[in-house]
This record gives sequence, C-alpha cells and structure tokens, in this order.
Amino acid sequence: MALAPQEQGPYLGHLMAPGIWFCHAAATHKQSRVVGVTATRASALLLPMAEFDKMVTRYPASCRFFIATTMINMSVAMGASDDLLIRDASCRCIATPLRLARLRCSSGLTPTLAEVDVTQEELAYLSNLSRNATGPLLRDLQKRGLIEFAYKSIRILNTAALQDMVRSGGET
Repeated sequence: MALAPQEQGPYLGHLMAPGIWFCHAAATHKQSRVVGVTATRASALLLPMAEFDKMVTRYPASCRFFIATTMINMSVAMGASDDLLIRDASCRCIATPLRLARLRCSSGLTPTLAEVDVTQEELAYLSNLSRNATGPLLRDLQKRGLIEFAYKSIRILNTAALQDMVRSGGET
C-alpha cells in the first residue's frame, strides 16, 4: 500500500494480507483516495464503488462492517507508528515483518501469513533503516533459524522467539 497523506509521497506504507478491506473511507466520504495499492499475489477486487453505494443503500446495517474494518485498519496504522518508535534498530526491524504478517499487533485478527512478500530494501524502508543495516540482521536471524528469506519474501519460522526478542529489547 502506497501512502500520500500529506504533500509528501506516495511512499510504501504497509503490506496488506488476504482478507483486508481498503478504500472504503474514500467510498463513504466521496473523496480522493490517499492510498494506492499494488498486488504482489493474485488478488480480487470484490466491490467496485458503484456496488458499494448499492449495498449500503439496500442494507444500511452493513455500514457497521465498514466501521469495523476502519477500526482494524486504524489499529494497523497505530501498530506501525508504535513499531517506528522502537529505539533499538534490531527490534524495530524484527517487529516490522511480524506486523506485516499479522503476528505483531493485537488487532483481533487471526494470523494468516507466515510469509511476507517484501524485499530487503522494502523491509529496511518500512523499519526506517538502511539496507546496509538490515541485511546483516536478517542474515543473523536466518542463521539462527528464526526466519528464512528469499527473493522478495521473508518467511517467519519462529514467531514466539521473534516476539520475545521485540518484547525484551533484543536480548533473546
């Protein structure tokens, strides 16, 4: 998901997982979108704007579901902000793929991914680190059997150990 919330951007802001709704805020407020989305896997657009209008007109109670998805998306945004405030660079870098895989935030969603479609450069950007700082950390985590990285993806192999590292400030 690319963001352009202010005069800056667009820039990479988050990677979404299957089952996530987006752009319903633009649909409900009839304003320009502040996000752009590019698929990294086969995806489906389930509800064009015209169909959204028909649905909420015919089923007004459906708005509750869109409010719920707004709250989930807000939780993800707050989680990203919280992760970026982690002072320890290693912990910040570890927290990022956990969040992207829905293994970090307490959003109420069941984790669905253990693999994240992200390059090392994108992970570095999302963690507010240089690629030179990110590479050695990822190699160390892979050597320890906690992750596995390949071309444009990171597979999380030991969620609990990575979560413990973030909670303890990297001392695990």
